[in-house]
Amino acid sequence: MRLIEPLPGGLRHAFWPTPDDHGRERHEFYGFAVPASGTAAGVFCTHEDPADLAWAQHVWRFLDRTVPS
Repeated sequence: MRLIEPLPGGLRHAFWPTPDDHGRERHEFYGFAVPASGTAAGVFCTHEDPADLAWAQHVWRFLDRTVPS
């Protein structure tokens, strides 16, 4: 799955695959924030419970507060 959200003058982009991990359920989340300045910040989360996707997205959405604009 993929998600793109606007930031003031920039954007956030995320994707989350579920890789094959030798029969073990595991999920990955990759998220990036790029403001108008062109600097970027990224986050990688890995989790076993699919319900933790909401936590990973929360962490990703916090990046707009930490990236200078």
